[in-house]
Amino acid sequence: MIVRSVQRFAVSLLVAFSGDQKGVGVIRNLSINGCCISSGTVVKAGESLTLEFHPGDDGPVICIDLAEVRWATAWEFGVVFQSLLLEEQRRLLDFITALPSA
Repeated sequence: MIVRSVQRFAVSLLVAFSGDQKGVGVIRNLSINGCCISSGTVVKAGESLTLEFHPGDDGPVICIDLAEVRWATAWEFGVVFQSLLLEEQRRLLDFITALPSA
């Protein structure tokens, strides 16, 4: 059983990523410090990515400057957020706090 330091929330958000690999996918669960992405693009553990996703409000996309792939299967992968601007972190936290299960 995986014990997480922060709660993850079920979501369905379109995401674009670039870096070691470039592609699109769907964020399936999200926390303040990471997420799980389903995608047809194959990535490997240890790769670095930039993520951009729209949280569904009227504001701009949220950009994660640096995310490290921690694990990957054929159709999904998990990332930990390594670097994001303070404003992006605030918007992410506001979005997560407003989720129905938060």
